[in-house]
Amino acid sequence: MKYAPWVLLIFLCGFACHSRKDRSTSIERLLQRGFQSDAREDFRSSIRIYDSVLHEDPDNYISLANRGRAKIDLGDTISGMEDLTASIKIHPTPQAFVSRAIIEFNTDPKRALLDLRRGNQLSPGDGLVTAVLTQYYTSIEPERDSAMYYAGWTCKNQTKGPASYMAAMNAYLVFNNYRELINVTDSVIARLPNSNFPNPAYAYNNKGLAELMLGQSQKAKEDIQISLKIDSNNAWALRNMSLVFEALHKVDSACQFIQLARDKDKKLQYQKDFDSLSMKICGKK
Repeated sequence: MKYAPWVLLIFLCGFACHSRKDRSTSIERLLQRGFQSDAREDFRSSIRIYDSVLHEDPDNYISLANRGRAKIDLGDTISGMEDLTASIKIHPTPQAFVSRAIIEFNTDPKRALLDLRRGNQLSPGDGLVTAVLTQYYTSIEPERDSAMYYAGWTCKNQTKGPASYMAAMNAYLVFNNYRELINVTDSVIARLPNSNFPNPAYAYNNKGLAELMLGQSQKAKEDIQISLKIDSNNAWALRNMSLVFEALHKVDSACQFIQLARDKDKKLQYQKDFDSLSMKICGKK
């Protein structure tokens, strides 16, 4: 089970920032190699490196947690969860609780929420924890008030960087909070290109959709154009542009962008939506 890109980026910072000061030089060097291997998503090498650390220091909770996450990314969920649990028993960290909760999302949502709350108790308002709590209340157990609450906390926390805003953007999009969606996308865009945000096109596309929903069609067109300039293959951005041209009463252009969106949707993820829009705007499938 793979982590969402924004989650991986936060984890890399989170675990790297909790190294023990009394760790030997050799272990410290191994850990740095492990962090670098994680960043490359070379998880087989990561496991070997963390094995070496644990051979020297069996209670190294950072290596246990990172090795557990690497195992999970390679499909060894059972052993990975055992490592995460062992890490928590030695030294509970918000990152380990979040790692375990993400796996529990689809298997035991109630336990996942318990782990997230425990992580939040350890570090109240931590950007990683609030981001995943936002994700939980957006997609696992949808609850608007809770999703908005944790999205707000995530956006207030500046220490994790723009990648942590991904969950907030999704929440504002799902629950149609377009004004806050513009605010968070503006925060991300202001930090581009010198940030670790995984997909700049996504921010511009979301901002454009929010502007469109608020009746700002021309602004929406400009921002979605920027999104498509960054990623011309984004079928959903092309779909949103068709909505912009519909709002501008340019039906021919709207139909053209619907067809472009259908052509780019290679995995047929959005065909029902595109068929519906085509019938509505163009009068045909």
